[in-house]
Order: sequence, then C-alpha cells, then structure tokens
Amino acid sequence: VTDTSWRDTNATQKAPTTVTNLTLKYYPLRTVHAAYVASPDFTTVRAKPIAYTTGSDSGGDYVTVTLPSLAYWDMVFFK
Repeated sequence: VTDTSWRDTNATQKAPTTVTNLTLKYYPLRTVHAAYVASPDFTTVRAKPIAYTTGSDSGGDYVTVTLPSLAYWDMVFFK
C-alpha cells in the first residue's frame, strides 16, 4: 500500500493481492455456537456461516476459522 487514505478517490491504487485460506485464531470471552463471515468481496454482502474449531492453549480457550479468501476486508462474527 502506498497510500493510507480510507478511499481511493481517484481510482489510482493497485488492487490488493487476494489471500486464500487465511486461518484466524480468536480467544472469545463466551462459548461460541456459530461463526459467520460477511464481505463486500462476495457476490452478496449477506453473512455466510463458516466452519470453526475450538481448542485450548496457554492463552486459554480459542476458536479458529479459515476465511476462503480475503481481498479488501471481511467481517467475522461469532454467536
């Protein structure tokens, strides 16, 4: 990224490189019952359920999700 502006007003910035199969680890404060992802990069912005796994390490209990792809931004949320 050569410019940290929120918007590309002049449409001059190069598109970001898409990352695939990005795994995230999250340490929730409560039990997770479902995981979802929404993104403007999808055909529809509607949230989609995604698979998650749980585990525990020296940091505590965690949840991991794998994003199929990430170009600009994704929103991950848990129920």
